[in-house]
Amino acid sequence: MAFQEDQIFIQELIKKGLLTKSQIIQSQNSLRELLQREGIAKALITHFKLDETKLAQSIAEIFNVPFLEQVNGLSRIDIEELQTVNTPSDFRFIPVLDDINEVTIAIKDPPYQKLIEFLKKATDKHIIPIILKESDYEYLNNEKVVEKKVDKPLKIDFDKLDVEKQGKKWALTAEQSGSLPPPNSVLDRLLETASEANASDIHLEITSSKTMNVRFRLNGVLQRVVTLPNAYASSLPKIVKQRASIDNFEKKNAAEGSFFMQFGGVKTNYRVNIIPTAFNEKITLRVMNDHLDIIRLERLGLSLHDLRRIRRLLSQPNAVILFSGASGSGKTTTLYSVLNELNHFTKNITTVEMPVEAHLEGINQISIDQNSALNFEKAIKATFHHDVDVLALGEIRSKEDAELLLEAGLSGLTAFATIQASNAIKTLYRLKHFGVDIEQFALTLRGIVSQRFVRKVCHYCGQEYIPDEEILAKAGLENLPKDIKLKRGIGCKNCLGTGYLGRMPIFEVLIFNDTISSLLAQNRPYREIFAAALHEGFTTMRYDGLRKALAGITTLNEVLRVT
Repeated sequence: MAFQEDQIFIQELIKKGLLTKSQIIQSQNSLRELLQREGIAKALITHFKLDETKLAQSIAEIFNVPFLEQVNGLSRIDIEELQTVNTPSDFRFIPVLDDINEVTIAIKDPPYQKLIEFLKKATDKHIIPIILKESDYEYLNNEKVVEKKVDKPLKIDFDKLDVEKQGKKWALTAEQSGSLPPPNSVLDRLLETASEANASDIHLEITSSKTMNVRFRLNGVLQRVVTLPNAYASSLPKIVKQRASIDNFEKKNAAEGSFFMQFGGVKTNYRVNIIPTAFNEKITLRVMNDHLDIIRLERLGLSLHDLRRIRRLLSQPNAVILFSGASGSGKTTTLYSVLNELNHFTKNITTVEMPVEAHLEGINQISIDQNSALNFEKAIKATFHHDVDVLALGEIRSKEDAELLLEAGLSGLTAFATIQASNAIKTLYRLKHFGVDIEQFALTLRGIVSQRFVRKVCHYCGQEYIPDEEILAKAGLENLPKDIKLKRGIGCKNCLGTGYLGRMPIFEVLIFNDTISSLLAQNRPYREIFAAALHEGFTTMRYDGLRKALAGITTLNEVLRVT
């Protein structure tokens, strides 16, 4: 067969009893010629007299794509982006819908990955294939091309789709009557709503009752948005996987991918992570706005003390610096601010990221696609031959990644990377957990900038108050005046009753002097390294958070919650 999908299709048809191995072997030569000329569907129908409807249904079932039984209302359209490119002649497809973010194509053969990737690259949109039976495809193909229409996204009221509010009886009736909005439109509206609300993450979780809980992470805290009926629990995961180029058949292993959408002229990237759970799959989408503002270092919320320490680190030649924090803590934003600080025509700065999260003018950014032949290691080693001054490696996820960072440092580069760890000193133990030789790493590591977010007091409903002695004691502030006034929000419509609106980071900056590097090389315990760091001038994230609470920016409860 010409493509891997054809081989899979033939094997599945044999399993279904629609074909036999002997038929394929006996007809191999004539079938190959027919396949190349007409495509696999027509070849099988012509040669083996297979039923076209059963064949189309089989393609839909095997490759997990929709089968359209009737073509009423469908029209062939022209796609502007495809007018100037050479479409491979091996593929047969008909564009039928060109939307803001996606193109729908009608096909009669399997959804070839090469075709989908070609169209995705040519149009810069998601490609949604639908299966037609042979006669319907030919009928549509012989129709005149009509002018395309771009539909506006549906406005969907999630309160009216919420099983928690409308009840299970309503959900069952709505599913049976077919009155629910299309799943593609529901997903688009969810993504648009998340973007409007500045959500950092979207969680899609299938419950034991087969409904789908949707939650957004707003200001660092997960909040329920809607519980969708069963119909969406089965359809939305398939659509997300399709958009993120994730295998729909793989449900037992974790998977990741990415896609983008455009709302109101603003492009937003979504990093998709999927893990199997007891009730099906849990999907998390990290919202990564392409219009991310690159914030100057002095506007990040750093104390003057920590700002000076970071600039001291940046002034060192051949320094390896790590930026650590939990997922979604803003460490990449800080890394970008540092790169922006160093960005000058006298420096050759290169990043290797998976993927690029924001574009920096004047900096060479290499985006690693998990499906690309160019992997993390190849890209980084290639930069060593390009006279690079500053190299940023994205996130360290393994021993191999850490060793590449070490190699960059030993090569004389200033090298940066992000890593997930709860604080600066525990970052060292995270590296050790990866199997990294800490003694060797100590030769090049010059500092660690660690951070996490705290929620800010809502500026609409924030009020002064006198904290009780218990909370002051928990924060280690029992020696403050008893009548000291702090600030907290009482809750309003602007902050959804939480008393918090927006977030800001709290920081700690660990600088390695000879003493700390020596302790690190000797693999000394945490407390000794911590004591040496304090002596060097290190201040903790809790200290930074308490300083911001005393300034009325956040609350003591919030600082204690995250530290």
